[in-house]
Amino acid sequence: RDVVMPVDRVLYTRVGTTPEELERLSHESGFSRFPVMDSEGRILGYLHVKDALDATPRDAPFPVTALRPIARVRAATPLDDVLTALRRSRT
Repeated sequence: RDVVMPVDRVLYTRVGTTPEELERLSHESGFSRFPVMDSEGRILGYLHVKDALDATPRDAPFPVTALRPIARVRAATPLDDVLTALRRSRT
């Protein structure tokens, strides 16, 4: 739990984000990956700033099918096991 950021402090984006918005968010925050939430607060996946580089048109929202899956682990999972799972899933 010492390495997990509380959900209320996570910087995320919403369904409907455009490549332009994602690049701006990345530039302003210094982060490259952003969880994507729907209107009900569910995390559907994440977008990486690299997803915006070749996206056209620049002002069209990313389709939900473009979202990358998020690796999920239990809070009690040992950190070594979490890192191994993240490496395997390449997230």
